[in-house]
Amino acid sequence: MNRSARNFEQSVMQSKDVWFVLFGNPRCPNVKRLKPEWDKASKALEGKVKCGEVDCDAEKDIQSRFGVFRFPTVFAFGPDKSAAPTKVTLYIEGTAAALEKDGLSYYEKAQGCKMDF
Repeated sequence: MNRSARNFEQSVMQSKDVWFVLFGNPRCPNVKRLKPEWDKASKALEGKVKCGEVDCDAEKDIQSRFGVFRFPTVFAFGPDKSAAPTKVTLYIEGTAAALEKDGLSYYEKAQGCKMDF
């Protein structure tokens, strides 16, 4: 397992936090178009939803693990990582406001989840 894959495991999969993770590659025009909005939404969600990115060019194993074949793809990972992540529907405009709304909605739903410590 490489360093980045370990980081993904430790940061996302072993945490009790709600995560939004953007899967893509830096050359994809759709990812390039979404990235500024993603960055704005990530800042707006600070303190509630953690946001991360997976470069699928460098992380083929993680890409394959979650069946990502289109870029960009966003998954929401709830507190219970044994449950499958939720694929987030990216609206055509892919605005920061839409991403933030989805993130907060998922966060609120996740608050009803039982979290064992």
